[in-house]
Amino acid sequence: MSVEGSQGSTGRYRPTNSNDPGWDYGQPVDENRDHVKCDFCGHVSKGGIKRLKQHLVKASYKGTMYKDVRKCDKVPQDVVDVLRSFMEGKQKITEEKQSKKDEMIRNVNVYGNDDDEVEEVMIQIPKKRKGPMDAFVAPIDVDFRPRAPNSNENKKALENIHGYIADFFYENSISFNCVRSDSYSKMMQAIVQYNDPSTFKPPSYNDLRVKILKKKKEETSNWVDNFKVHWETYGVTIMTDWWTDGKGRTLINFLVNCPKGTVFLKSIDGSAHIHDAELIYKMLKDVIEEVGEKNVIQVSLEYLCFFLSLLFCLDFIHI
Repeated sequence: MSVEGSQGSTGRYRPTNSNDPGWDYGQPVDENRDHVKCDFCGHVSKGGIKRLKQHLVKASYKGTMYKDVRKCDKVPQDVVDVLRSFMEGKQKITEEKQSKKDEMIRNVNVYGNDDDEVEEVMIQIPKKRKGPMDAFVAPIDVDFRPRAPNSNENKKALENIHGYIADFFYENSISFNCVRSDSYSKMMQAIVQYNDPSTFKPPSYNDLRVKILKKKKEETSNWVDNFKVHWETYGVTIMTDWWTDGKGRTLINFLVNCPKGTVFLKSIDGSAHIHDAELIYKMLKDVIEEVGEKNVIQVSLEYLCFFLSLLFCLDFIHI
């Protein structure tokens, strides 16, 4: 993770809008915020500021030892007290948020509770859970046997389900066009087909960010490899798409097209190169070498200046 923050009058790094006291006792290594060096013993914690604080509180918190965390033997006790106080405050806020979420989940009942004829399933949230997603999969009383709802109740339940789905879109500012995607339809169908609601677990933040993302990346790489076998046979066109994101960065997307289809190859932050034809040329040259020079028939570029055209022709005159 690259550093995004500022240095105050003391010259110390601190992330923008952060009040975490951990940054008073450690600094990122080589501008990598995930690797933080302890001011007291010099140990580098590979896990960001959270892991550094665990290191500084001597690898223990409320009697619990942190796993695989090396403790600092040189940190003053007053620093330990400051950090533990901060961590306790953060933990209290987290527990309060979880309590509110638990209450919200308890109140979810797609068949409503205004009809006395409809028996209601009461969900008990356990006091101890393995992770934050357990709130969504709280055990249901196995002895409860609700009667089958009639058609009117199903209609009302479907309306309520649609309301929850709509709330998800509204709360997270998701484009309505997403419901037209194949993946949206597949997701809904897969959830409906799951036949054991008591064991259903939606993916957690960490699942989406790490485990599932890694798996999908591997699947995508394999899918791209299936196209690469056709590049030598048919030849390819390298295409670029330039755009500016919300942070004002100029991003350059590189795509490879052949008669079998178009593949997204990579995206590069070109903010520092936008006015430098030689640097843009170097990026393009790297892409051509990655695809295979002999496979490239033509290149389609946006904002292609005359100088860049000359540089390109000198090295790749056959394209």
